[in-house]
Amino acid sequence: MFEQEPNRSGWGPYHKGEYMKQSSFSLNVSERGEATGETYNWSFTAKEILSVRDRIAKDNIRRNLLGDRPEGATPDTQVRAEIVAHLQVSLIDTTKEWRDLGNGLDILDENIIMTIYEKVLEGQNKAIDRAEKDAAEAKEKLRKTARSKKTDEQKDEGTSGGAA
Repeated sequence: MFEQEPNRSGWGPYHKGEYMKQSSFSLNVSERGEATGETYNWSFTAKEILSVRDRIAKDNIRRNLLGDRPEGATPDTQVRAEIVAHLQVSLIDTTKEWRDLGNGLDILDENIIMTIYEKVLEGQNKAIDRAEKDAAEAKEKLRKTARSKKTDEQKDEGTSGGAA
């Protein structure tokens, strides 16, 4: 059913020769750091929905950050690792400054990381809500089509049954 073909980002699944579309959204951060007082004006592009590969990579990054015994890390550290891992797989276009800060690992202003994370989650949640709404509308349309087809078949049976 699925085959592997190379694409720009490495190997990715496709079905019937067409790559699965990856939608993205833009977000901007303009905020002053609480620790340094530095003002950050950054723009990012993030994935709307994480693939299975992304979710596995996210977990690998999180566990890698926490070391051999992730369960021994403090709850705060576990949350930080989860956030950094989520950003590393979600952000697909970043600023040079962000990359120079180890994709967020070396930033001193934690409030900036939280702002970026909240904006990424907000965009991803909107995409999920939109997909669920589209799926519900498609399901209803399919249901109406099935009812209409059933009604048409019943009419056909009625006209052909009466002529015989």
